[in-house]
Amino acid sequence: MPREMPLLNDLAKNSQVISVDELTFYLKDLIENNPLLRNIAVKGEIIEIKRHNSGHVYFSIGSKQARLSCVMFKSNANYVPLWPQTGDEVIVQGYIGIYPPQGTYQLYARNILPLGKGAQMRAKEELKKRLEKEGLFDPRIKRKLPPYPNKVGVVTSQTGAAVKDVIRVAKKRFPQCVIYIFPALVQGIEAPQDIVRAMQLSATKELDAVLLVRGGGSRDDLAPFDDERVVRSIRACPFPVVTGVGHEIDWTLSDLAADLRAPTPSAAAEIVFPDRNEIYKQTYHMKARLVSLAAHRCQREFNLCERQLTRLQNTIKNLYLYPASLEVAQKAQSLSQSTSKIIANMKERLTHAAASLDALSPLKSLSRGWITLPIRRGKAHNFYISSRGWR
Repeated sequence: MPREMPLLNDLAKNSQVISVDELTFYLKDLIENNPLLRNIAVKGEIIEIKRHNSGHVYFSIGSKQARLSCVMFKSNANYVPLWPQTGDEVIVQGYIGIYPPQGTYQLYARNILPLGKGAQMRAKEELKKRLEKEGLFDPRIKRKLPPYPNKVGVVTSQTGAAVKDVIRVAKKRFPQCVIYIFPALVQGIEAPQDIVRAMQLSATKELDAVLLVRGGGSRDDLAPFDDERVVRSIRACPFPVVTGVGHEIDWTLSDLAADLRAPTPSAAAEIVFPDRNEIYKQTYHMKARLVSLAAHRCQREFNLCERQLTRLQNTIKNLYLYPASLEVAQKAQSLSQSTSKIIANMKERLTHAAASLDALSPLKSLSRGWITLPIRRGKAHNFYISSRGWR
């Protein structure tokens, strides 16, 4: 005991004595607050893997000389389409932290991507089948693109060639359309989360369509577009989505979920933006056709009016004018006959009157030699005048 006391005193003078908890949590804060370790992607080979009943997944990845323990919680594990098998090479993205109960550091994984072609194909096919059962690829839910868009969003890298291709095609074909750029990473392990963020941001705007595009690259570069989160963000978008990812031979799950797929960003832009020259031609032909149709319609209506007028004239003539003309003719004939009778009767009366007047004419008496002269009041005497004188 006397020998230990000087050693303990020397230790107290030369260093600070802390507890295991203090040391562990000090290292935990030191590591977890390091920006480099807060978001890191580690490549390695799956050594062992275990999926717990709780939904959490515990696994280890290793290299030639080192080994790293990893854990992925249920909330993130649900997005892994098909877990890699032992021996598969993967990239694990997450942050480094310390697990105090065991005093070990480990990688808290947010995402895991297979690197080998076999593992990638297994993961893609499993996710494809699962999403197909949910109906995310059903052609019946595809939305139609507007023929003349006013506002279009573009989700892509802000510095990539894809955004330049889209802008170039839009200016050439339909420059009156307003384009909104939503920058996002389109390559790497952080790309899926960034694409989802950009898609959600585009949903807050009043757009007519959204373009999700990126330029060509290797098949591994297109892995973010096979991510379940990206696929679901496409179907959750309130506007029609057109994808233009990779080259013509490359098909991703995002292409299957999109309302329309194009092989390249330029082709996607040509689908969304109509050709203004073609619109002018269509407008000209439509105008000529409308003029022709209007002239034909006017001529047809004029001919119809002519036929209706002829029919109306015939109707008036047959129903009104012809019967009236017959009645007028009958009335005229009756009037003529009545007038003739009246005239004949008047002539007869005139003849009788003339005869009566002639009989009473003094000249008639004088022609017989007699004249009646009044001699006395109230009396008259007849005198016969002859060549011999009075009698």
